[in-house]
Amino acid sequence: MTTTYTWQLSTTAVFSAITRQATSIPEVPGTSSTIQLMNIAAGTYYWRVRPVYQGVFGNWSYTGQLVIVLNNNAPTLNSAQVTPALGNLSTIFNFTVTYTDADNNMPAFINVTINGTAHAMVGAYALDTNAMDGKLYYYSTTLGSYGSYQFYVRCGDGRYNTTGSTTNSPYVSPLAFYPPVTLLLPADLSEHSAGDITFSWSSLEASIGAVNYTCSSRRQRVLQASCFK
Repeated sequence: MTTTYTWQLSTTAVFSAITRQATSIPEVPGTSSTIQLMNIAAGTYYWRVRPVYQGVFGNWSYTGQLVIVLNNNAPTLNSAQVTPALGNLSTIFNFTVTYTDADNNMPAFINVTINGTAHAMVGAYALDTNAMDGKLYYYSTTLGSYGSYQFYVRCGDGRYNTTGSTTNSPYVSPLAFYPPVTLLLPADLSEHSAGDITFSWSSLEASIGAVNYTCSSRRQRVLQASCFK
């Protein structure tokens, strides 16, 4: 005769009430196991195993513990957005989304994919443990090149995966949020004879180089330059 095993599951650590039990589980060299359909209420459960040989029961193992979670509904993603929608290479863009799960399961993963690259999002409020009324997640970053970006959010609760729609935003431009250019010439309220006059102002970036604009006026003898602020 070979050794068999008895497996028990209970809602109490002292096994005062047995929720499930399996007996005569055959021993397998190395690792023995049993597969149980856990169609039971959500909550904390305890389990243990003991050997049986020729009707003699061995000692119970130490008590294991597991948590059964309710997972009948796929999570939803709402209000995915990025702020600001326009910025430059120094701008910190904040990607946010509201994660909701009717079973109150927190995400096993939640990522925002920006132009093909996935980034893990984190919960905005660590003490918020209620996903049924929506939990805010975010990812903040600068973006390393100029141009248009698009993003979408994907998540999973351990059983179901959900992918949000793609949003075409943000846009990164070297002109975003720069201060107004500084006017250089002609000097404010200076007087000039009619003819070619060079108007110049400071460039926004050194890489752009010198910027100037020439305006010709030949119908009047005197042109007065004035800058309005």
